[in-house]
Amino acid sequence: MPKSRIFSKLILLGTFFMTLSVVGQVTYSDTFSSVSYGNNDGSNSFSGNWVETNETTSPSGGRILINSNQLRFQNLDNRSIARNLDLSAAVSATLTLDFNRTNGNESILVQLWDGSSYNTVATLSGSGSVNYNLAANEMSAASSIRFITGSGNWGTSETIFVDNVLFTAVVSPAIAIDDVTVDEAAGTATFTATHVGLNTAGPFTVNYQTADITATAGSDYTAIVGGVLSFNGTVGDTEQITVSISDDALFEAAETYSIQLTGSSDPSVFLGNTGTGTITDNEVVLGNTPLTLF
Repeated sequence: MPKSRIFSKLILLGTFFMTLSVVGQVTYSDTFSSVSYGNNDGSNSFSGNWVETNETTSPSGGRILINSNQLRFQNLDNRSIARNLDLSAAVSATLTLDFNRTNGNESILVQLWDGSSYNTVATLSGSGSVNYNLAANEMSAASSIRFITGSGNWGTSETIFVDNVLFTAVVSPAIAIDDVTVDEAAGTATFTATHVGLNTAGPFTVNYQTADITATAGSDYTAIVGGVLSFNGTVGDTEQITVSISDDALFEAAETYSIQLTGSSDPSVFLGNTGTGTITDNEVVLGNTPLTLF
């Protein structure tokens, strides 16, 4: 075989193994194998326990509970349950689960948090399975799944069981940025950028900039263009981003801007996450209270 062909194959093989080293798979799973809202049966842990709304907080009592190694819903009207997970390092993610309606004709909605509201991704009625590929805005540090009624007037004995809730995520090295809210008199807003997901082969840099949402650069805050962050390549390393905030005398609603990641010296690093800055007003509204002159 000619040396040029051997060299080309070695390059392809090296690229293949490099790709393997910077992309991995993690799972978040609850098989409801014990009567607890804190089960973690995957490779990674959820961000917290299941949290009920308009219901008891017990996994062993109420209309939502764990029974026979399944999550049972009965007479569900005006009740829901949700659980959060961190998918900020995910390049892609899939949700699967099983369900079985054992009595009645009601339904349950499966909803995912999209950054501003819960989005319905499946309706559970009858028996079957769900297999859903998450959209980009459903993968963040604040990802969440919620089960809520999809119908009304549940009868006392109408029942649906859910089991084997599983998120399977492909992750890479990534940078996550927190959201920050400050009063306009604060002077600055400080964001934390965190290396999440997988380690990289070595140190790397990330470029960032600010962008207007409802706030205006120059009058509400000072724009940043061409900012650079330096990371050591290890998951958990953090860097700070400081934005100067302007104080004015105008009465106005809260205004927002974003921190955007624009490039990296390491092409394996996922840059899809953003941070949102919120500036609240500090002017005092007196309302209709009359002033007394002395």
